[in-house]
Amino acid sequence: MTTEAITLSISYTRKINLGNYESADVFFAVSGIPVGAGAEEIADALVTGALAYEQVKAAVAAKAQEIKAAARTLGGQAKA
Repeated sequence: MTTEAITLSISYTRKINLGNYESADVFFAVSGIPVGAGAEEIADALVTGALAYEQVKAAVAAKAQEIKAAARTLGGQAKA
């Protein structure tokens, strides 16, 4: 029998289409939610999660644009 408190984890996965038959998978998880957490505690955690998500989303979008630009550059060089 464990003496540690039981916690919950929630995860979400999304596939992002990068175009040209390419995609990226993004995985987001919230963990450590204690059993019995109230709606207010969870809502506060989700606000923090939403802020983190927006930061991650912006970073992923920027990286996707870099990858697309590199692919276009390589594609252009291959044709030349």
